[in-house]
Amino acid sequence: MQRRKLLCLISSGSSIAAGGCVGFGETDSTEQEPQSESTANTTASSHVRQWAREADAKGPSRPDGEPVSVDQSITDEPGYEQDDIEYFPQNQTVRYVKYISGGEPAAYGTWSFDEWARIETAEIGATQAQTVTAQRLDIEELRSGISSPPEDAETEGPVITLQISKEFWRDSDVVRWPVTTFPNLKRVAPHSVDVTLSIEGDTYSWIIPVYVEYVIMQYD
Repeated sequence: MQRRKLLCLISSGSSIAAGGCVGFGETDSTEQEPQSESTANTTASSHVRQWAREADAKGPSRPDGEPVSVDQSITDEPGYEQDDIEYFPQNQTVRYVKYISGGEPAAYGTWSFDEWARIETAEIGATQAQTVTAQRLDIEELRSGISSPPEDAETEGPVITLQISKEFWRDSDVVRWPVTTFPNLKRVAPHSVDVTLSIEGDTYSWIIPVYVEYVIMQYD
C-alpha cells in the first residue's frame, strides 16, 4: 500500500483554499505590473468574489463520460519495507504500519480485508479516472482525489473527485488558469470507475462514483 499523500481538495462556491496548497499542471500564467499592497489586496479580493461566483455553478456534479473499469492484483511482499502491510488470508485481516521511528516500524494497526480494500480501490479508481480523463482531453495533468460525497448525493462512502482550478496569490495578480473548461471536463470524465482488487486469492470489487468540480484557490 502506497503511503498516503494529502491532497488539497477544496469545495466549490465561496470556499477559498488557504496557504500551503501546491500548484499543479503545466498551464500558462499571466502576470501584471507590480501594484501597491493595498491595490493588490483590493484587486485580489475583487477577483475572489468574481471567481467564486463562477465556481458556484460548476460542481460538484456527476460527469457524463463513459464509465471505465480496472483490475489490479497486489502481491504482498514479505515484511513491511516495500508496502507497509502484511496480509493474513486465514482471517482476512491486514496489519499495517501506523508509526515509524528511526526508520523502523514502531506501531501497528489492523484493518479487515474489506476496510483495507475499500481504501485501496478508491486510490486505484482515482488514478484510473485521472489518467483516462487526461487522455480523453489530451492534457498532461489533472487534479484528482478522494473526498466525501456532496450532501445531496445518492451514495455513501468516499467518491472520486476530478478538479480544475483557477489559482492566484493573495498579494499579487498571478493566475494559473484551468487546464480545460468545465463543460469539457464534465463531458468526458468517466461517470464511475469499476475497480476489482485481488490479493492472495481474495477479491474485492467496487463501482466508485466520480464527481467533477471547478474551484478557486488562493495561496499565501
